[in-house]
Amino acid sequence: MCFSLLSAIFGIIEKGIYVCFNYNIWAKFLEITAQPVFNDRIYSTFGNPNVAGNWFAIMILLGLYFCSTTSKTTKLFYRIATFCFIIALYLTASRGAFMGLLCGLFIYYLLKGNKKDRWLFITIFIITAVVTFMPSQILENVIGHNLDGSFTSRFGIWNGCLKMIKLKPIIGWGLMGITDHGADFMKGYYYATLYHGHNIYITIMTSLGIVGLSIYAYMKINLFRNLKILHVQDCKLAPMLAGIQAIIIGHGLVDFTMIAPQTGLLFIASSAIITALAKQYENS
Repeated sequence: MCFSLLSAIFGIIEKGIYVCFNYNIWAKFLEITAQPVFNDRIYSTFGNPNVAGNWFAIMILLGLYFCSTTSKTTKLFYRIATFCFIIALYLTASRGAFMGLLCGLFIYYLLKGNKKDRWLFITIFIITAVVTFMPSQILENVIGHNLDGSFTSRFGIWNGCLKMIKLKPIIGWGLMGITDHGADFMKGYYYATLYHGHNIYITIMTSLGIVGLSIYAYMKINLFRNLKILHVQDCKLAPMLAGIQAIIIGHGLVDFTMIAPQTGLLFIASSAIITALAKQYENS
């Protein structure tokens, strides 16, 4: 949490430097790595605004969890940290991350079932929903990012991936299939650093086919079963762990952030904790 707070503060400073001095501190590095440069979005310490947005969305959920479980002396720290994460998430201009947060908050408060948090949930949910579904032209005037272009490019990538899936539906094109062969199917929407199909299910189907998607579905079914066990046993961690999974799934509708080490690590860690706790309850 502390390191994540430093990343959020760094991202806020990054935006401040650009606004005050018109200087993108990551531009030179991003050009070396052939990554697209967005002056109107923060990268923080993640190298990609969408990955940063996903991380900060999960940290917001963690912050809300610790705000409700820790003592009064430490609540102030988590409230300040959560506020910084909200600002940092907003500065990433990642609507997909807001979609994920919307899903995560819904699942978190649904499983928590605490009536005292009802108004807090309603307030956060409405704000997140407004940002998520706000008309693109209005949001662009606020954050300065071309959202219509972002979604248009995704439709082009999805269409290209679906063409690839039709040709190799069983085992897919391999882990680097989109990078190696995507240019032939996506035309103008393909770029050199495109490693995934900007959707969890489309990416898995394109790369690993029905076989890979079946394995992923088996994993998710087991996770949901284990989360049900935790919820029935009234495990305090269940809402937070389910919320993290929901954020990744929600954001995964328009991106594949699990390919990044940060989100991949959070997914694996939360899945391992869910499985270990469920086994513990089953054996007790």
